[in-house]
Amino acid sequence: VGPTGGVLAVEADPTTCAVLHANLRGRPPGNVEILNVAAGAAAGEVVIDRAPAGAGNPGGNRVVAGDGAGERVPMAALDDVLDPEAPVAFIKLDIEGYEHHALAGLRRTIARWRPTLLVEWSLDALRARGEDPRAVLAGYLAHGWAVSALPDAATEADLRRHADLDRVFVDGDR
Repeated sequence: VGPTGGVLAVEADPTTCAVLHANLRGRPPGNVEILNVAAGAAAGEVVIDRAPAGAGNPGGNRVVAGDGAGERVPMAALDDVLDPEAPVAFIKLDIEGYEHHALAGLRRTIARWRPTLLVEWSLDALRARGEDPRAVLAGYLAHGWAVSALPDAATEADLRRHADLDRVFVDGDR
């Protein structure tokens, strides 16, 4: 981000947030701010389910659909948190199937600054929440966002063709 840029790290899990703070301790004051909330479409609360210890992904906590079992944490629409005058060039979301909800809470920021978006795609997480992955992808495309796949994922052409969505999701289940 360079010396004049900034990083806002948003982390819903209080335990992981404490680790982020510990990682910054002892370093010179810098341009990293940590916000301990879940990113969503609106302010409120959500329940997170912690990934089992030893599951191989300590960041695999998920927002639970409805009022499931887990830890209640505050949620914010990031449009309401970000300084509307501060340029945003890049947004990375890895929220285990909750990315589209966070994007809904970033609509003003995205419309104003047109940042590059790097968004995780987790079929299992979306389905576990009872959401239709095709509808989520169709929503991204309806916003006019260019959808590309990183290596070892469905091809960019597959993701762009609505007619091939069924094949993408069958092949993507590997």
